[in-house]
Amino acid sequence: MSVELLKKKIIQTMNDIKINQNHINVGGDLTQNINIGKMGTQLLEQTQIYDCLKLFLDDNISKDNTDTSVLPAKLDCKLVFNHAVKFINIFKNHYLDIMTLGNVIENEFSENSNLIISDLRDQFFDIVPEKSYNSKTGEIVSIDNGYKILKKLHENICMRICNDPRFDSKDLTIEIVRKFVYAFLGYGVENCQILLNPNKVSGDSNDIDR
Repeated sequence: MSVELLKKKIIQTMNDIKINQNHINVGGDLTQNINIGKMGTQLLEQTQIYDCLKLFLDDNISKDNTDTSVLPAKLDCKLVFNHAVKFINIFKNHYLDIMTLGNVIENEFSENSNLIISDLRDQFFDIVPEKSYNSKTGEIVSIDNGYKILKKLHENICMRICNDPRFDSKDLTIEIVRKFVYAFLGYGVENCQILLNPNKVSGDSNDIDR
């Protein structure tokens, strides 16, 4: 895809995001109001997200088998449930990037979106301690330190992208990669691809809304 065409898609996509004074109103299925206060953080450009996803994507990863029968819970509720409270403010600080990344995955990587998410989930499963798994079913039943897991995921994905032979620090700085990975993890948690979904564990999808 040419840079000019990508720029046009960026303009079209950003129409879905409206900023009114100190609140962000995000359109689409992931609608939330977030008081951004003094974020002071420069947002990622879609071209930067696109480049990072290309480096992350591995053609050899398996197909996704995501369970979509259970509605996701609110992002902050998921983080509290998984003992990753510190990431509430981190993801709020990067929420516009999370939304933009979601649009890039859905619009620019639609054919590979399942592969991207599947690889992220594989890395998550590999980091989760063995004690968190049910020894009989192999399912994750509890997470007592989601913060540590997300930090390790952030570190691993940053290293993976920066160590890729195609990585060029002139085009993507380390700081941009770090911001991208925070947004990527936020997207994964938001859509119940990583960490536990409280609704699924409790078996009651009416307790916590998205």
